[in-house]
Amino acid sequence: VANVGDSRALLARASASPNPATQAMQRETLRLVALSVDHAPALREEKERIEACGGTVTRETDALTGDQGPFRVWRKDRQGPGLAI
Repeated sequence: VANVGDSRALLARASASPNPATQAMQRETLRLVALSVDHAPALREEKERIEACGGTVTRETDALTGDQGPFRVWRKDRQGPGLAI
């Protein structure tokens, strides 16, 4: 299983169990199982991975209000626009 862009893979598992009083099967419940992990630069592990590969992670800063907008991934050797994630 792999991530594609900002997609996430989940598996829904249905389960039913017998009711101890009647031995009849109770209603099915769904349990979600994550099959992939987000690659969001706001996560510590992902930020460390990006920086280990030579990139930087920042947010645009406004002098009046502080951080604004999404985190951006930049190459250290370029000034161009960063990838907004």
